[in-house]
Amino acid sequence: MLDPHDHEACIQQALHDAERICQERGARLTQQRRHVLELIWRNHDVVTAYELLAAMQAHEPRAKPMTVYRALDFLVENGLAHRIESVNGYTRCETPSATASCQFLICDRCGLVEEFHSEPLVDHLETQADARGFRIQRHTVEAHGICRGCDS
Repeated sequence: MLDPHDHEACIQQALHDAERICQERGARLTQQRRHVLELIWRNHDVVTAYELLAAMQAHEPRAKPMTVYRALDFLVENGLAHRIESVNGYTRCETPSATASCQFLICDRCGLVEEFHSEPLVDHLETQADARGFRIQRHTVEAHGICRGCDS
């Protein structure tokens, strides 16, 4: 059975959404930022800044690390990409208009990253922080394990 997912359409929709979100926020999605976002979306796994740089240099030989890092900072700051701290890489944001925090399931065998949103988990974290007099400003929950495909 063929996978009905049209990845190219998915990428184009993500880029369209990013342009709309940036316009609404008064942010500028430059060509380089857009290119880095597209490269992230083309990859199903977490991708490092240097992997993105190598992919960019295939089309823009003069691309420098700072170009990629600045684009990544912009994309993460605007909720268009996520930094996965535990593997020092980046992945796409499945729901860029969502204001809620998100969580990740990361397969240690194949590198698959699944984004999900759990309001009860966020509420629990906030309750625990409040009880300790702590104010959470941001959080990322990364759970490592084995995905269904690798566990079969």
